[in-house]
This record gives sequence, structure tokens and C-alpha cells, in this order.
Amino acid sequence: MKTTLQSVLRKVANPPAPQNWVRLIVPNDEVATASRIANLALGVPAFNYVPAAKMCHDRVKLQLDLETALKAIAKAGAPAGRDQNAAFVKAFFSYDEVRRYSEARYVDSYQGFFPISRDVKIPTKPAFTVLENRLQVPVVLCGWKSVPLDNTQRRIVATVYESGLFSYGAYRHAPGEIAFFPEFETADGLLRMPEIWRRGDHE
Repeated sequence: MKTTLQSVLRKVANPPAPQNWVRLIVPNDEVATASRIANLALGVPAFNYVPAAKMCHDRVKLQLDLETALKAIAKAGAPAGRDQNAAFVKAFFSYDEVRRYSEARYVDSYQGFFPISRDVKIPTKPAFTVLENRLQVPVVLCGWKSVPLDNTQRRIVATVYESGLFSYGAYRHAPGEIAFFPEFETADGLLRMPEIWRRGDHE
């Protein structure tokens, strides 16, 4: 794919989700930060977790079963990322059997944002929102195989979501969640396990 000036400027003007954006920042090193932003703008990722996120959303909204989800994943997105997307879907569906998002009432999500300049805003839309105990609970999903964020970065991510999403009227008093499913070595081989950040965990 040919990289044009317009496509580069579009990427810079439309930053990624907070957890991805914070990894671009190198404290007290503007050159290194600029280099990371340039690499993001010029690079093309091998794959993303959009297919997995859609299957997780449909699990909650439509009670989609795992077999159907995996069949869809096998045909969706870049071939290089299908195994990773499938592993994420399996982990989420397994967690849902305990957490039971899919048994709660699904409601439409708020499209939030966090401004980092006059013209540039970080998107903060959750993967889905459910109604529990009369509260709207927004849930953010992240597909990473590990969570390589230090305490400062975790606090920044939490602050961005608090200001740009959880403070929205319908979410103001709700226990919002950010769900990661990093990979761990187990007796059964490599498995993705839930790491759930709840609102207030990293203040």
C-alpha cells in the first residue's frame, strides 16, 4: 500500500485508542516520542483485533455462540492475525461464562473522546455497554497478548477513560471496565487469561 502525505496526516490527526496512544509517549524525551508517532503514521500493522472485537460485541448483544464466532474469525481480517483473533475470542467467551455480560441487557454505547489538542482527539468508545443494577456499564476491550504498561502509563490510560468516557452522564456512577486477555504459560500450554481494570483501580 502506497503511503501518501494525506494518509500520514490522517493517522496523526486520528490517534489510536488510549492504551495504544500511551505507548507512543516517552516521558521527558520529545525526540523519542516523535519517532514513535512517525513510525505509527508511516507503518501498516500486520493485523488488528477488529474481527475479535466484533465477535465479542455480538456475543453480548446477540448471544453469539463460540463455534459461529470462530467460523467467522477464520474468514475475517488479515490472515496473519486470525490465530490471535481466535485466541482472544476464546478467552473472552470463556470469561463471559463467569462474568455473564451476555446475560445482561445490552444498550447502545456512547462515543467518547479525550482532546489532546484543539483539533486532535483520542477515541474512547467502549466495545459494548450493558445495564446492570440500573447502571450502564461500559466495557473496553484490548486484544494485546501482553500488557507492557508501567504504573504511570496505566494511570494515564485510566485518566483518559475517566475523563473521556466514564464521566459521561449515563456512565458517571457506573463501574466501567477495561478488559485485557494477556497470554500466559499454563499446564495446558499458552492460554489467554483475563486482566480486568475496574474504574478507580489506577487512580
